Amino acid sequence: DNWGPRFGFEYDLSAAGTALVRGGWGVFHDPGRAASTILYPAIASRGAWGTSYSSYDPDGIRNPDGSLFQPGDPLPPSELPPGSRPPGPQSLVPSDVASPTIATMKATRASLGYAAEFEGLIGVSIDATTIRYRDVPYRFEANPRLDANGAAQPGRRFSKFGDFRLWMGDGEVDYDALDVAVRARLTGKLDLRLFYTLSRSEGNVLAGAGGERLLDSAFQPDLLTSADASVDALNPRCAMCFGPIDSDARHRATLTASYRSPRDLSVSGAIRFRSALPYTRLAGEDLDGDGYLSDLAPGTKHVNDARGASFSQVDLRISKQFRMGEDLGIELVGEIYNLFDSGNPARFDGSGSAHAYAGDPLEGEQRLVQLGARVTF
Repeated sequence: DNWGPRFGFEYDLSAAGTALVRGGWGVFHDPGRAASTILYPAIASRGAWGTSYSSYDPDGIRNPDGSLFQPGDPLPPSELPPGSRPPGPQSLVPSDVASPTIATMKATRASLGYAAEFEGLIGVSIDATTIRYRDVPYRFEANPRLDANGAAQPGRRFSKFGDFRLWMGDGEVDYDALDVAVRARLTGKLDLRLFYTLSRSEGNVLAGAGGERLLDSAFQPDLLTSADASVDALNPRCAMCFGPIDSDARHRATLTASYRSPRDLSVSGAIRFRSALPYTRLAGEDLDGDGYLSDLAPGTKHVNDARGASFSQVDLRISKQFRMGEDLGIELVGEIYNLFDSGNPARFDGSGSAHAYAGDPLEGEQRLVQLGARVTF
């Protein structure tokens, strides 16, 4: 029963295709979030189930006598907290609970833009876009060591159960952006392209509309033990629970250029820039006694209110074509990525320390040079 009406238009101001006004509005439903909207909640509501044993040590699990655990040894004592597995062979408390708020995620999008071409040499486009994501699924630890009024207490709020995650469907993410693109062809040999985006992305699901975590350790390493905890254990939609999402870069720009000389010498390159991504300043301790290490540092107004470092990278490519008759040619190619060897620190923790740099997995390149040859015939 999720209707998706859509409307779009384009008007040619010039009657020659060189000056266009365009826009649209629509409602879109995302069927790809089956794991969050169907699979996990269905399993959670199936009945009593949960973790029966847990033991973790990054340096190796050890037996009670201190020796390293080996396959075949009796299992060391479980590290599950008291109350997470009540007595009885069939009695396991749920580790996930489904909420009736879960629905297919909805995005309401509107855009308005202008595009023009001048003398067939320069093209300019400006587009404004706004998207409102609603019914974003997320999960959070829902059994804190607080009473209904937020006061700390020895046991959990629901005393008959251990810690469990509650799956909700009322998450929100808002996206607003202004995109500018300029394309220019100069002297018939030089091509320039500039792309710039000014944007804002905010919500209470910091992993974004495609995620399901309020706090995501993939972006901030010290959130590993708090990825499913809300900064307010009783209300994941509190005022300080909303802020810039993890991928919110207010400024993004890319400039590319290519030049081909009459002597078959080609030079091209790209400059990429992104302003700093946000991170959450954490207290590093359980200030409110809820049992989770997700409390904001004193003086912090909301999640992701601090910024790390910007990203920049310059890439360069030079090639020379050598012709050997009409049907044979050899092209020598040299490429340099991250020409100035920018460090590009990333993945900041709550104290402002970076945990990744250029060349690390999933980050931009460190300085990299490669040479090649291409034969055409």
